[in-house]
Amino acid sequence: MNRLFYWIKNTLESALSLIFPISKVESKLKSIKAEELKSRFPNEWLSSDKKTIAIFPYKNPFIRQSVWLLKYRKNEDALNIFAQILGESIIATCEEILPFCSHPRIILIPIPTTKKRSLERGHNHTLILAYKTVEIYGRDFFEIAPDVLIFAKETKRQTSCKNKKEREENMKNAFAISKNKPNPNFSGRMVVLIDDVTTTGATFRDARRAINSLGAIKPKQIYFFALAH
Repeated sequence: MNRLFYWIKNTLESALSLIFPISKVESKLKSIKAEELKSRFPNEWLSSDKKTIAIFPYKNPFIRQSVWLLKYRKNEDALNIFAQILGESIIATCEEILPFCSHPRIILIPIPTTKKRSLERGHNHTLILAYKTVEIYGRDFFEIAPDVLIFAKETKRQTSCKNKKEREENMKNAFAISKNKPNPNFSGRMVVLIDDVTTTGATFRDARRAINSLGAIKPKQIYFFALAH
């Protein structure tokens, strides 16, 4: 049954690619190298406390469309190039702090997607981004804790909120720590939360609040990395 499904899916996609030619962004993603893309945007965005880092400017049309391709179409080229750049940026930021942590590996926590949105898209883009980052850089650098954060309430899309106050209210107490699956011991560890886009920082602040609720086993440092701001 699965083979038949994927054969039909691949056949339809092949037919559609003939009817609707590949977009310029998709074509560019196939040829551009990670170091070339990063060199075009050398300056990362930092929050005032320097704990939130966004790698690219979301206002740039190529970046915006590439993030969209990853988020909604699971584009492999966007996934590969973003994971390579993301991993490099995380390691460069954390390498000076890691010697003072209780473990040399960085714990990656993808910001969760609601069940409804995962079903709509067919995947959780932050989760596959985290796994691809580990695949590229290896488990000497990273490990993933994919089931730590869960949604404690139903939230609207942040993009549908009218202003910063509404975004903050939307994400207030949005996350909780999962009690259904065992999670790593975070005590003294370096933790990095991953998302696609950050604007006001409301998502990160509430995710950090949830992780810090672990009390005695909370991490030494929590950073938030987004692909774009």
